[in-house]
Amino acid sequence: MENQRYQIAVEVSEVTNRNSILDLGSSYGTLLNYLPKNISYIGIDWNSQIDNHHHYLKTSHHHINHNLELGLPEEVKKKKFDVIFILGTLNYLQNYRTLLFECREVLNPHGRIIISVPNQRRYIRIPEDNIYQTHSKVNLINLANLLDMKYHIQGTQVRIPKLNWFFKSKQMIYNEETLMVLSL
Repeated sequence: MENQRYQIAVEVSEVTNRNSILDLGSSYGTLLNYLPKNISYIGIDWNSQIDNHHHYLKTSHHHINHNLELGLPEEVKKKKFDVIFILGTLNYLQNYRTLLFECREVLNPHGRIIISVPNQRRYIRIPEDNIYQTHSKVNLINLANLLDMKYHIQGTQVRIPKLNWFFKSKQMIYNEETLMVLSL
């Protein structure tokens, strides 16, 4: 299930209630359901309908409506974060390298960046997805080396169900994901 992505990402991030969190591609703030309650959280996504979603209205958490293709917003570049989540988002961006370099700059010295991407070997392309790229493990390792960061790959254990529109049926297919943890 999609929730498994968030559960595993939070587990490997070792988030505590004292952490400051940046959630890139935050959508409707689903990650908040898996995080400790008293964290400092900023979610960024490019969707004007998200501002009125209940996760943001009922909490003190902050949402920024911003196109991540442009990098991080200026107000975020002035802050530091303990954990940055980029879950199921990197593959939608063409300018992901710039974004990752900016993430490295706003990461606290002992911070972590948690990335999940569709597994290249297991990915079944659905035309409506608008996905620009998939990333192999080698591709992710090269990114970590380019960023001069340590990495740990959590394998491809995250199984995300998707509707199989290709066959015009309601059967579920599973899109395995690769989860990677980056640290300085």
